[in-house]
Amino acid sequence: MFAPARAPDDALRAVLATLVPSLFAPVLVPSPLLDRGVPAASFAAVGGLLLLGSLLRPVALSRWLVSTGLTVVLCGWIASHPARPGLGLVLAIAVGSLLTSVWPDHRGEAPLRGLPTVPMSAAVAVGLAWLGWGAALRGPGGDLAIAGSGLVAGMYAIRCATGRFERQLGTVALMWPLAYVALRLGGILQQGAVPLLAVVPLVLIARSVPPARVLEPIGRLIVELIVESPPRLLVTGFAVASLVGSALLALPVADRTGHGLPLVDAVFTAVSAVCVTGLTVVPAERLSSFGEVVVAVLVQSGGLGILSFATLAMQRGGFRTEGRQSVAAMMGRGTALAVAFRRVLTITFGTEIIGATLLLPALISEGHGVRSLWHAFFLAISANCNAGFVPGGTAAAFVHAPWVLLVLSALVVAGGLGPALLASLPDLVERRKVPLVTRLSLVTTASLLVLPLLLVLGLEWRGVLDGLPFVDRLTNAWMLTVSARSAGFAGVDLQHLEPATWSLLVFLMMVGGNSGSTAGGIKVTTFAVLVLAGLAAVRGRRNAEFGWRQIPHRVVYEAVAVTMGMLGTMGIGLVLLQLTQRMSLEVALFEVASAVGTVGLSLGGTHQVDSVGKIVLAACMFAGRVGPLTLFLLLSEDRQESGSAWPSEEVPVG
Repeated sequence: MFAPARAPDDALRAVLATLVPSLFAPVLVPSPLLDRGVPAASFAAVGGLLLLGSLLRPVALSRWLVSTGLTVVLCGWIASHPARPGLGLVLAIAVGSLLTSVWPDHRGEAPLRGLPTVPMSAAVAVGLAWLGWGAALRGPGGDLAIAGSGLVAGMYAIRCATGRFERQLGTVALMWPLAYVALRLGGILQQGAVPLLAVVPLVLIARSVPPARVLEPIGRLIVELIVESPPRLLVTGFAVASLVGSALLALPVADRTGHGLPLVDAVFTAVSAVCVTGLTVVPAERLSSFGEVVVAVLVQSGGLGILSFATLAMQRGGFRTEGRQSVAAMMGRGTALAVAFRRVLTITFGTEIIGATLLLPALISEGHGVRSLWHAFFLAISANCNAGFVPGGTAAAFVHAPWVLLVLSALVVAGGLGPALLASLPDLVERRKVPLVTRLSLVTTASLLVLPLLLVLGLEWRGVLDGLPFVDRLTNAWMLTVSARSAGFAGVDLQHLEPATWSLLVFLMMVGGNSGSTAGGIKVTTFAVLVLAGLAAVRGRRNAEFGWRQIPHRVVYEAVAVTMGMLGTMGIGLVLLQLTQRMSLEVALFEVASAVGTVGLSLGGTHQVDSVGKIVLAACMFAGRVGPLTLFLLLSEDRQESGSAWPSEEVPVG
């Protein structure tokens, strides 16, 4: 521990070593998830052992130990504190950010270069230990745990002290936790004095490091970890937007009752809006005009962020050359990326204005009065961004409004295709050459619209559609089919659907819309590549083919990776929801698929969950939104092929 510092490895080890003692608090924390009084501290013990093991070599193994240890600790904390979901969400975001910093980038370089000095990292870890664990612990065990963190931080302060005065500060930082424990056990200090244990070492260690040595590396750290990394910039942007939206929705002015939404409900609604999902745990009529404006802005911001992020990332050189050329070809021949970005904005806002104009007469005739204009723009934004929010109510109000359903479905389809594909449609109409991705997307989208529509009509003609006029049957079945792949508008009562229809909707929610659109899911091109690869395997061909073109094996591998990520996220979310909620498998699977696919359809399970269930579904929405995009960015970066090749050997499958 007292060897010369080697940032960034030593900085990471300083943080981990400082956090580890706080994980071994000998306390029992009751939890509804842990039967027979099994201590939640066991989670912390397992995680702590893994983190301790990460301090050893080799580095590759330590990264896996760090990731597993932090995940175990986080799960244990959330399971033990169901009444504190807000802090659990903050800790989950913090752990996720730390995990993205632990792993190297595609060039094999650790993304932790430029970290602040080692003692400052340890000092920050003391604060994290107290915020994450000490505030929740009771009794001397918690004090001893935090004292251990302060002791390690003091050692790092002595290690980096260069002068007499700094050495004295380091000595004080080392002795302070010991003195604190003695005073605490002697009854002189009360439990409320725990913050002093974190503050004093923090101040002393900060004093031993000149401010210039701290601020400059921190600024460089932010630039390197976030701004220069498209995946981290994406995650950070959505997280910040969700936190800002949560704060605004928690204000009294956002709630018609004047009390403001509860924090958990505000977080859930904000995440749902930013991730353009549409799931909600509060009645739409409860939001005030200010609350509706906040939701609309969040939906528009989330939609534009999804549409424009790829263009901005490509402008920074984050994608493969062929990817840039393909998107440039879709947007228009010879179109620069900056011009393509402006075209994205033009198509998005133009589509929403046209949609609002078409909706306005129908809403006026429905009796919405002076608010018809606002409702028209809100619905246009929500439909084009594939969000599924309806101002002041639900889509059930439009069951007998075929024109509204047709306009909304057209906006949903346009948003699900994406501006890049819409910009290439004139070339297709004029029979000019279009990229393979355009043809593949259109064929797959058409298939996923027509075939499910026929199935829904066949399954529900004497079911939930029974009793409706002929035109209303067609429009409601069409709306359900269109919105199931991402939008979440549903005029009919989903709880009265046939089980086979539920299964069909879950499949559509998993597939989603087109790449580069606001839709969620694995995307239609991913689904098409998997189908083509399966057909090629059945036919005994070496490559998947479409439109007289071969699809590279790399693309098939990427499609498998995206699908596995989607299934893994759904599996984790389903297990967590079943552990924490009393809910049938069908309802739980439907709600998780809707959240991960950022769809917004619900069988009523979202309104039944408690605070823990809301956090689980919010995490599913966030992961379903940023997960596929982040994976897409990582898969799209330029990589150098490995120079080594291993012998091949057949493996039986099936």
